[in-house]
Amino acid sequence: MSPDSPVVSLQQVRKVYQGGGGDVVAVDNLTLDIASGLTVLSGPSGCGKSTLINLMGALDEPTSGSLAVGGLKLEALSEVEMDRFRRETVGIVFQFFHLMPTLTVLENIALPAELAGKSIREAMDRAREMLEKVNLSHRGTHRPHELSGGEIQRTAIARALINRPLLVLADEPTGNLDSQASARVMDLFARVTADEGASAIVATHDPDVVGRADRVLKFRDGRLETGA
Repeated sequence: MSPDSPVVSLQQVRKVYQGGGGDVVAVDNLTLDIASGLTVLSGPSGCGKSTLINLMGALDEPTSGSLAVGGLKLEALSEVEMDRFRRETVGIVFQFFHLMPTLTVLENIALPAELAGKSIREAMDRAREMLEKVNLSHRGTHRPHELSGGEIQRTAIARALINRPLLVLADEPTGNLDSQASARVMDLFARVTADEGASAIVATHDPDVVGRADRVLKFRDGRLETGA
């Protein structure tokens, strides 16, 4: 990918959910290029932020239009290529963490590397490196239920970055944290993401997160607000 190329490119992307009460247009013919760095998607609940995160992470498919990440057109990928894309090109930090409760912190972080084909030793070595970067080396043998909310989110950040993805996606990553924990987590998130050479796109209401962004894209009713 050229340094001047957008990390994400959307061309007339539309996402419609069908339900008993009628169709809901979550993303409405969106054409947009997103450059490298830290980008925040902001806007009221239901404006399409989470849907966009899911589309960019290949967790969902657009109803129509074209979406490319790192120059890869997602609609052109085979199932095998799509699985590789999800493992290696993007990392995702979920609002509700989705850590494996029976695994230690170190094992949770290492798991995506093992799924990507790394040996257990390679995965564990890389997980220890990421543990140090998120200041959790002292928590490696603990299980998720033994951690604070901020520690759980730092674990999720380390897990998202373990395979050195091009892009990290985060949906309301500080939604369950108080303001002080939110500030600490976002400081760490911005630093570690940049240190790993990844770009990040964060969907959030949190003004503290917005203040750290290289750019803010404001959405309403599935569209980019005029002038944003």
